[in-house]
Amino acid sequence: MSIQDMYKWYRAMKEHKLITEHMSSKLLTPYEKCGPMSVTCFQGYAWVVLARDQSKDLVAINHNGGNGILFGDFWWYTKEDIFIGMLSNHHKHSAIEVLKKIRPLVRK
Repeated sequence: MSIQDMYKWYRAMKEHKLITEHMSSKLLTPYEKCGPMSVTCFQGYAWVVLARDQSKDLVAINHNGGNGILFGDFWWYTKEDIFIGMLSNHHKHSAIEVLKKIRPLVRK
């Protein structure tokens, strides 16, 4: 996988090329809280859905993961239509720390 592949995935999701808009809506609906104390983080179907507040007003979706060698992270701020993708050849979560610094700059 490359960052270009990740961008293609984002575009396909946005333009409903892979699944219908109805199915996409179901996929990205915030169903369960990420944890008992969570206020803005919910689980959709395989996606983390970040909401503005308990009203579940969608702010962003994300998914990350790795295999013990590589790490990738996918963020899509749906209202602003901002995509942030990151791939790292290091499995430690230092990539997450970089994203924490990038996200506020991109959304200004």
